[in-house]
Amino acid sequence: MAERGAERLRARSRRTLPITVASLVATGAAASGLGMLFLGGDWWLAGMVAAALGLTATSLLRRVPLPGLGALPWFLPFLGGLAAVVVATTAMHFGHLATAGLLPNTQTLAALRGGLADAGAELAVRSAPLDVPAGFDPVLTAGIALLALLVELLAVTFRQPVLAGLPLLGVLIVPPSVTGWEVDAPVLVATGGAFLLLLWLDRLRRTGGGMVLPGIALVAVAAIAGLLAPTLGPHRGEIALPGLSGQASPLLNLSADLRAAGDQTVLTYTSTGGPQYLAISHIDEFEGGVWGPAERGDRQDGPPEFGPVAGLDDAVAREEVRTEITIESLRGDLLPLPVRPIDAEGLDDGWRLSTEGPNVSGAQLRGGETYSVTSLALRPDAAQADAVAGEPADLERYLQVPDGTPDIVAETARRAVEGTTTAASQGAALQAFFRETDFVYDESSPAPGVRDDQIEVLEDFLEVRRGFCVHFASAMAVMARELGIPSRIAVGYLPGLPDLETGDRFVVPANALHAWPELYLEGLGWTPFEPTPGRADVTTEPTATPTAPPSFTPDPSDAASPPPASGDPTPTPSGTADAAPAPSDGVNLATGVISAILLLGLGIVLGPMLVRIALRSSRLDSRRSGTESAWREALATARDLGSVPAGEESPQGSAERLLGLLRPDDDAARAAVVELLRRIERMRFAEHPGAETGEVSGDLGALVVRGLRRAASPRDRLRATWAPASFAGLPRTAASRPLRRR
Repeated sequence: MAERGAERLRARSRRTLPITVASLVATGAAASGLGMLFLGGDWWLAGMVAAALGLTATSLLRRVPLPGLGALPWFLPFLGGLAAVVVATTAMHFGHLATAGLLPNTQTLAALRGGLADAGAELAVRSAPLDVPAGFDPVLTAGIALLALLVELLAVTFRQPVLAGLPLLGVLIVPPSVTGWEVDAPVLVATGGAFLLLLWLDRLRRTGGGMVLPGIALVAVAAIAGLLAPTLGPHRGEIALPGLSGQASPLLNLSADLRAAGDQTVLTYTSTGGPQYLAISHIDEFEGGVWGPAERGDRQDGPPEFGPVAGLDDAVAREEVRTEITIESLRGDLLPLPVRPIDAEGLDDGWRLSTEGPNVSGAQLRGGETYSVTSLALRPDAAQADAVAGEPADLERYLQVPDGTPDIVAETARRAVEGTTTAASQGAALQAFFRETDFVYDESSPAPGVRDDQIEVLEDFLEVRRGFCVHFASAMAVMARELGIPSRIAVGYLPGLPDLETGDRFVVPANALHAWPELYLEGLGWTPFEPTPGRADVTTEPTATPTAPPSFTPDPSDAASPPPASGDPTPTPSGTADAAPAPSDGVNLATGVISAILLLGLGIVLGPMLVRIALRSSRLDSRRSGTESAWREALATARDLGSVPAGEESPQGSAERLLGLLRPDDDAARAAVVELLRRIERMRFAEHPGAETGEVSGDLGALVVRGLRRAASPRDRLRATWAPASFAGLPRTAASRPLRRR
């Protein structure tokens, strides 16, 4: 007898093994989406190893027979898998401290607490994607493994593969909620495919279908997941361009992205003209006192053909500069371009030119993509450099100053340019006003509570003389307009830093995001200026003393970040050792992950109870409930309270079981069982059932449910409320014992 029981357990385990493996594949696909948050692939691989060990332990324990009861209670294999996960996580991350290299102890717990504290501090100030902090590795490993155990528990033990999709969905939601980016399509496809396979395997298990074809399908799905590995487990770090093409303000997005940007490389380039500012968009209009979204303008079909530089006089000396740009982790549909582009090579037909800017957009940037751009570096003589204000097409747009602009803006502009006469010298004077006085670079807002893209922020900025590139660029652009000089703001990247290994290549990190003003000068067109202190001087033509135009020789140490403080109150930017955490407009990574995990856990804990309450209410609704619904709810309540049938059961047998569970003196509930039995038999077996009269079936069912709960012990009622067996479809184990009466 014992041998036959053990053989049945082994056969059952063999039939559920494909579902267990599918649970592991689905977990790996869903967990790969966390690559939007964490760089590298070691964390994913470690989690999958721990998950595989945990599921192996769970599957093996299901084969172990328990004398007198058959299979182990459902929770013991799960606890065994959980123990295996703890041992695996301890061995991988705390092996040097663990007992026998495997078992956790006080030292490993202390190391875990200290690591989590350090990781929490790091996650609080860094942005995704980032390298996994050392103290957070065990959390990811155990988290992925626990996800696999939970998916398998729902799909195999509780026989509810549909519910197994909830934790998978929860994991897929975490990265977009933290980063604001879309989930990668390969991640969705792989997770969805594995989930559908899970449903199919469960149906075959229930119907007794063969497992050869499912086994082949499982291998195929796993192989597809392996082919998608570059976009799954070891996920590449991608940096989205600031939200410049949507309805959100580009300067506001730039503020948030700049504060949250890390030091991962977004692109590299070589240039015959040395370091290059790279623009991705231009901002030139106000919308209700706020710098509006960048306009794409009319777009040309086909590969970009830039044509002549707008406003550039043929008499101005120039030099062609060739820049070859390679995209690394940057993503988006705006193409980085050097100032004054005239030609581009290596771009496919998906890119479109907007003459406003000019800007190129439309296609999607891809890692490894390389293209080259020819641009112009101007070499004006002294007379040409001392230019007056030009008149671009649609002049009024570039001179617009919104109502409500603080008076201090125009007053400060007039004081800053005293003694100058031309637009070029006034632009140089405004630039010197910001760079050579007591303005300091500070990534915190000069006006807490006021958006960085609002015109009102300029009053606080000019008073406290503290801000970052968004404030400097916006202030100089508006001040130039107050002086009658057409202006706009360019958004893009600083020149970056020289690659020490190659010497001729520049590396641009994510935190090189930048904004700078451009003024339209007669004969020179749109001319860039750099008012932000600590940044390289981007101007090449106009100066405060036009007789000696400076050359463009930015200091590489200043190209990506302001200089660190040295004896003055200038705060160090993020990335330096002394930097204080800058406030973030986005969702904090650690807070987002923890909140999502807590919400997911809360849903898992409360979900069964809430679903059962809703289902019970629907079945016993006195206005709509029928005999079948009321009967089904009575049997489900008995199952929740620990009573399950030994096998196939007739309505008469079910009624006898219900009567055996009720108190002998509960006449109302016992009479309700008898009446429901009469109705269910009449409905199922009578040739002409006819309409029911008397008390509605839903009310009879409610009497039975209340009677069953009154007769049950407090422990059984608690379990029925929080872990209803009818909801999960729990297998018959020790729970089939008679109910304990109070």
